[in-house]
Amino acid sequence: MPEPQTLEHLIRLAGNGLTYIPKGAFAGLFSLKVLMLQNNQLRQVPTEALQNLRSLQSLRLDANHINYVPPNCFNGLVSLRHLWLDDNSLTEIPIQAFRSLPALQAMTLALNKIHYIPDYAFGNLSSLVVL
Repeated sequence: MPEPQTLEHLIRLAGNGLTYIPKGAFAGLFSLKVLMLQNNQLRQVPTEALQNLRSLQSLRLDANHINYVPPNCFNGLVSLRHLWLDDNSLTEIPIQAFRSLPALQAMTLALNKIHYIPDYAFGNLSSLVVL
């Protein structure tokens, strides 16, 4: 008989009006692969809550009010392959935040207020195939 599985693959918190996610919200979920936080009221990426999610492959932050992406907010997300940041309030490409995403294959930034894309904005994303 297989061992019972813990909450390890998917968390869907979309459309809940969340404005803040505390540091320990996902603590201990080392096998979490998909985190869906779209359609909430977040104003910035919940950096501390994302720490140590080394198995996370898909992160949905679309349709929030995110206007700031801290420089090191995705550090440690070494398995992240899909990142949704569309339909937010970004005005610039947060290139420092993307520096530590070696596995990122797809990212969406549509429906923001981005006015300028700096040279080599995506230069460190060697696995990126869809933008």
